[in-house]
Amino acid sequence: MSVEEAGEIYSYRWEIEIVMRFYKEALCFDETRVHNDYSVLGSELIIFVSTVITFRLINQFTRTGLFDQMTYKAIMKVLQKAKKAKNEKGERELLKMNPAQIKILQVLEVLPKPEEQPKRKRGRPRKRPP
Repeated sequence: MSVEEAGEIYSYRWEIEIVMRFYKEALCFDETRVHNDYSVLGSELIIFVSTVITFRLINQFTRTGLFDQMTYKAIMKVLQKAKKAKNEKGERELLKMNPAQIKILQVLEVLPKPEEQPKRKRGRPRKRPP
């Protein structure tokens, strides 16, 4: 095995360790404390599903280029803050998000991107003939 291959395999192993550590802390999976086989199977199913979702998120963060700017933990904090509530009109709106966080949600396509204004030519507009 070449040194490059070993380094690449180790980086994948490290990603798995980070993901599992995050879910053990976030979902309190340190101890199962269950008494029958069905509880263990259910716990393992939840761990498996959460791991699959996490790696899909990691792939999306890589595709959008967010990992070049932020860490996994920082992106997850932004996603945790993204909450909507109904206003007086009955419409849902985001609560307490700054423009940088909104831009991250738009890059991830959680929020729609704002429509770009059409480009106008420089200078004064021409007079239209009567």
